[in-house]
Amino acid sequence: MGASLALGGLTGCLRPPQGYVAPYARAPLEQRPGIPNFYATALSLDGYGLGVVVKSNEGRPTKVEGNPRHPASLGATSIYEQADLLNLYDPDRPEAPLNGGNVDTWDNFIVEFNEVVQVQRALQGQGLRILTETVTSPTMADQLAQILAAYPAARWIQYSPVGTSNTLNGARLAFGAYAEPRYRFENARVIVALDADFLSDGPGRVRYARDFINARRVADDQTAMNRLYALEPVLSNTGIVADNRLPVKGAEIEAVARYIAAQVGVATEAPAAVPDQAFLDALIADLQDNVGGSLVIVGESQPPFVHALGHAINDALGNIGRTIELSDSVVAAPSDQIAELAQLASELRAGSVEVLVMIGANPVYTAPADLRFAEALQQAKLSVSLNTYVDETAVLANWFLPMTHPFESWGDVRAFDGTVSIVQPLIEPLYVQDRSPLELLSLLLGPPATDYDALRAYWQNATALEEGAFDSFFSQSLVDGIVADTTLPARQLTLSTAFLSQAPVAPAAGLELIFRADPTIYDGRFANNGWLQELPKPVTKLTWDNAALISPRTAITLFNLDFDTEALTDEDLEELDRVNGRLVELRYRGGSLTVPVWVTPGHAEGTVTLNLGYGRTRTGRVGEGTGFNAYVLRTSDAPYFGGGLEAIATDGTYRLVSTQTHHSLEGRDIVRAGNIEDFRENPKAIAEEVYTEEYGNVGKPEYQSFFNEEFVYPKNAWGMTIDLTACIGCNACTVACQAENNIRSSARPRLRVGARCTGSGSTATSVAMSTTRKPMCSRSPVCIVSRPPASSSARWPPPFTTTRVLTTWCTTAVLAPSIARTTVRIKCAASISFSIPIWRRRRSSF
Repeated sequence: MGASLALGGLTGCLRPPQGYVAPYARAPLEQRPGIPNFYATALSLDGYGLGVVVKSNEGRPTKVEGNPRHPASLGATSIYEQADLLNLYDPDRPEAPLNGGNVDTWDNFIVEFNEVVQVQRALQGQGLRILTETVTSPTMADQLAQILAAYPAARWIQYSPVGTSNTLNGARLAFGAYAEPRYRFENARVIVALDADFLSDGPGRVRYARDFINARRVADDQTAMNRLYALEPVLSNTGIVADNRLPVKGAEIEAVARYIAAQVGVATEAPAAVPDQAFLDALIADLQDNVGGSLVIVGESQPPFVHALGHAINDALGNIGRTIELSDSVVAAPSDQIAELAQLASELRAGSVEVLVMIGANPVYTAPADLRFAEALQQAKLSVSLNTYVDETAVLANWFLPMTHPFESWGDVRAFDGTVSIVQPLIEPLYVQDRSPLELLSLLLGPPATDYDALRAYWQNATALEEGAFDSFFSQSLVDGIVADTTLPARQLTLSTAFLSQAPVAPAAGLELIFRADPTIYDGRFANNGWLQELPKPVTKLTWDNAALISPRTAITLFNLDFDTEALTDEDLEELDRVNGRLVELRYRGGSLTVPVWVTPGHAEGTVTLNLGYGRTRTGRVGEGTGFNAYVLRTSDAPYFGGGLEAIATDGTYRLVSTQTHHSLEGRDIVRAGNIEDFRENPKAIAEEVYTEEYGNVGKPEYQSFFNEEFVYPKNAWGMTIDLTACIGCNACTVACQAENNIRSSARPRLRVGARCTGSGSTATSVAMSTTRKPMCSRSPVCIVSRPPASSSARWPPPFTTTRVLTTWCTTAVLAPSIARTTVRIKCAASISFSIPIWRRRRSSF
């Protein structure tokens, strides 16, 4: 792939410009050939930052790791930070501004923009609107505040298709003020996740994964484990790790929350019926046995009322201040983002918007379908889009301005707890016409200013330090990767009871349609990233596509198949694989989309899930034309789930690509799970079971080698150990391997014929499972889980734990003659730190 070639040294198949090469007359400061430098900075997702340390070789960023000093990272990363390096070197990044689709210059834009700005200044900004994604940057928030002061009739709108709007508005409903919840997993003995994939989603996902897993480790003197209950419609990484999981529809979560609330003492009426009351009664008893040491988490996909109800439950259980804290909002100006965007669309249609400045947002693609934002945008007199790609919004805007990558620009950003990090560049912008958001906003305040000048001016004013003292403060902030003393303190808030009188929402009849951010390309912003496109999704193992996810029983009903839905066997699940790829037409609230289905055990009955982010028409050569656009069915009144879906089976098929070709492991256990009570009695019980079944004896066996018997270790013998009790299936190790070893992406046609990406953990696992070759591992992985109380009728063992192992087991690549051994230290979100053998290409660019 072209981006991988660029990553390796900005070389490709094209002949470079002719010129003369000369050695340094004077070496750049702090740069030594062959010796990398490391710089602390931050990357953001939905506005929230995560501290990273970036390795730079000869002035070029080459690898991203977590910043151990950053509270949201503690040295770990997720797949998005690891893969963001590839975005920097993406050859599809635009090089120059576009004016009406024609190449232009930044200087010409300034001339035209200044003319309309002067008009708006005289009108106090009556026709000026600024649309951004969620903003936590103190400097950018200060600029926007100054703009609104200079243009009092202007409006600033924030919109992220997946963010924290419901979470913040739920806190406002519960406490009367916007507040940011922070979870203290180290103090929680029992955790209930209500449609909350806190291990993979949200601004605190990396830190929470580490804290949660640390409380589950069984090592040395620690023999106690926290216990996790997950109730969710879509099988998630959190649900897979859960000790007890119950699949329920998205609309049923409110009834579940009301039932729990009523039983723990919240003054609300219990619903007449709930799914699996025995499960809920055992869960409630466990909560009541752990007052002050329990935690109820509600996911962003649930409406604000359910979030408020979650706060009421935590308050009744004495958890607030112990397992959950509340602080001021990290978001600069929290609001109901969809309502704000809907108002903007109305103003555009009414012709009252003279100038619309869009920064980092792509509303033509991501806005709810009922807003018809593409039509509304064309009513603006002047529209400006600053973004990293010429996307669906950019092609309709009057002016498109290419935006710098975070590794090319200055800025700042807050983490989930409010801690600020300075974003510093590691390289000059690869394209001289690129600009940062701070530089664009400066045009509304006066003469153009650089992002460095704007950043420095804000912090010098905020700290009120003299020049010398400020230089020391600024330098130390860059070195540490955090600005000292910027964490938002916990607040004491009083719970309101007014919202408890809200009437229950009756679930709509028929099928339920659920929308979720894609687990690899997110809301579509990473669609042109080849590493993430080919990365197998944690549950389905799909690559390069999305699908309509349905449960086995829903598939049987939808396609009228001859199966006994009351007693499905493993063989039935294998047989149901033939349904995968069948096309169905989804009709929902006036919209229609034809999409292939994928049968997913563990999915809630009567629901269909679509992942957002695919079906892009303008993004780049990698992402265009992949998958199906779920946004065309998403509406502003039901952005995450809604009833009334009509699904019609068709005769068509679509070839989906999955790296997991079948479920069976030819008689070997996928995973051996043991409970904590048995482990306390005999820590070697599972090992003895393995030895007996696989080797016929209880003594220490002679394990099979990963390699052929004739393989000779010339110097070192490699070993690998992964604690599957701590694995959350985040896939960060896979992307880290590709980044460390500069492994190119596998195009979709190659994966369709069974090609595997050398070095990719999940795809290597798939090869290991193939029926045509000897398995790579001779033993089943082991994980320890926490069982529920004996009185519980909860599911045991946890249903469909397959993907928990498939993601990380056998992370080494398949042996091939053209590659050589090396090692890489991997540290993932769950704080699993280990050295593994990685297969580096002999002609690697690094």
